[in-house]
Amino acid sequence: MNCRLAFFLIVVGFAAWFAGPAQADSFELNDKSTLSGQALYPDKNGIIIKGEDGKLSDRVPWTNFTQSALKKLSGLAAAKPFVEPLLEPDDEPSKPPAPEIVLKPVPRLPRPPPGAGGGAMFASPLSVALFFILYLANIYAGYEVSIFRNQPPGLVCGVAAVAPVVGPIIFLSLPTRIPATAEEIAEQQAAQEELVHAGEAGAETVGAHAETHAAAAPVAANAPRHPPATVYQRGQTTFNRRFFETKLSGFLRVVPSEAEKDMLVQIRSARGQHAGQRIIRVMPNELSLQVHKGGASSEVIIPYAEIQEVQIRHKDS
Repeated sequence: MNCRLAFFLIVVGFAAWFAGPAQADSFELNDKSTLSGQALYPDKNGIIIKGEDGKLSDRVPWTNFTQSALKKLSGLAAAKPFVEPLLEPDDEPSKPPAPEIVLKPVPRLPRPPPGAGGGAMFASPLSVALFFILYLANIYAGYEVSIFRNQPPGLVCGVAAVAPVVGPIIFLSLPTRIPATAEEIAEQQAAQEELVHAGEAGAETVGAHAETHAAAAPVAANAPRHPPATVYQRGQTTFNRRFFETKLSGFLRVVPSEAEKDMLVQIRSARGQHAGQRIIRVMPNELSLQVHKGGASSEVIIPYAEIQEVQIRHKDS
């Protein structure tokens, strides 16, 4: 019994002695150095190398080993779970070939011939529609110019239709046409009538005029005198919000002062003539004037661009 046990121990010892040198190997590191010996005690932090002289090294991290050393260590069953995630694949999977791009033909508009000239503008319906829209916009611009310059709309629009762009520019360059008022027309007619009758009346007319002037002299002397009217005309004055807030500030009050209580603001614009004693409000582009007709008051909105003349006069003048 003792002989058999001794024989078994001798065999195990020889096997361990032959197995130890068989497990020793050299492992390359990333810093170009080499560790030779037996790999022992692997864990997640690394492995210990037992040298040929029996000394144990410090635990070497897995990331310090090269790929060839990791492949050797993957042969250890205890080290394989920690080494496999760090191993790089030998051959990358082949990528599928890129699909070929095939250009499909698309419908395109035909190009005008090189020698077509200006007529090529009307080769497509889109260009014809754009030209028609621009033509209508040109006529509308002529209408706006006619309002701004107080010209006949039919005349300006007709010229714009015949001479696009140029026609509205010509009328825009002209000064604003200010029509004669009813008082001016009446004075002109009266002056013409006096000239006609002056040559026919003779001495009797001269005497009648002398008597009339003599009789009217006391009446004119007793007639009340009103201050002269103050007139602001376009071209000499810029009509805007600042003008009415500075020059006509007294007419913006709800209760007029002594200087404005008997005065009227008469505004002549492209759309008519309006007179009132109070300006209700002044906006950036227009004003509101309070006018009285037949015992009732109403509000009239007048744009600054259409104002041709502003007159401040006495209500009885």
